[in-house]
Amino acid sequence: MVPHPVSVMAVPPAALDTYKDRMRAHFAIPSTLNTSLCVACHAASTTSEAGRREHAKTGLCEACWDLLAVDDPQSRAAAAARCARLGGPAAQEYMFQWIGINRVARGGRLTCELPMARHIIAVATGMEAPPNVWAPGQDPQRG
Repeated sequence: MVPHPVSVMAVPPAALDTYKDRMRAHFAIPSTLNTSLCVACHAASTTSEAGRREHAKTGLCEACWDLLAVDDPQSRAAAAARCARLGGPAAQEYMFQWIGINRVARGGRLTCELPMARHIIAVATGMEAPPNVWAPGQDPQRG
């Protein structure tokens, strides 16, 4: 069986930067790194310099980032237990995508699957609201 080709699209750099800014505000990621805060858990753990860089970019502490950055069932099972602020597998998948998006520097170009590119542009232009990835009562904007 021949696999179907995947449609991809390049996200304009300005749209990508605006999307990141909107998502950082949505996730309540402070402009100055606070290693006691994590968008995914209640017990943030960031100890290494690389972890601090990723924590500052994504809002995910090093321990959660290590689980959510890997697309494998064992890691996802561990993330379900640790990342209790997130609202399940779809939220974990979104954070996996968020980590990848943050690998592109400001002003850079991201090429991704068409549905994600459209979502990024829609959030950047205000045509779509950022997604609710939180478990009930865990939204950082509401407490």
